[in-house]
Amino acid sequence: MNNKEDQKRNFLAVEDDFLTLNTIKNTLEKGFNCNVVTATNGKEALELSGNAKFDVILTDFDMPIMNGEEFAIKVINDDNNPNCKTPIIFVSGQINSICSELQEHGIGKIGKPFSSSMIINKTKDFLS
Repeated sequence: MNNKEDQKRNFLAVEDDFLTLNTIKNTLEKGFNCNVVTATNGKEALELSGNAKFDVILTDFDMPIMNGEEFAIKVINDDNNPNCKTPIIFVSGQINSICSELQEHGIGKIGKPFSSSMIINKTKDFLS
């Protein structure tokens, strides 16, 4: 009897700060039955998102190589990307800078600094 809550979830966490990335990863692993794949920039995340389906993507905004906004726009505008309809949550100190194109997609926003409960609750909102 495999109901939706018993199935292992897959999340993508994208963050260039190693400590913050590990905090997000550990929080998700403690709060959900899940696998967390990590990336440290948008370019790396774009490659990962093209190869695997995720239940939710959590990303920073300001990162090197490709920022979170560029990454998210590329994902949602590529119908061949398995995550083009995947919920995206920005975890960033710059959440007010997110463009209108992404806001129309229904993205989530968590400001920094954040608490573990903020990560868990916002992620749960997008899973239901």
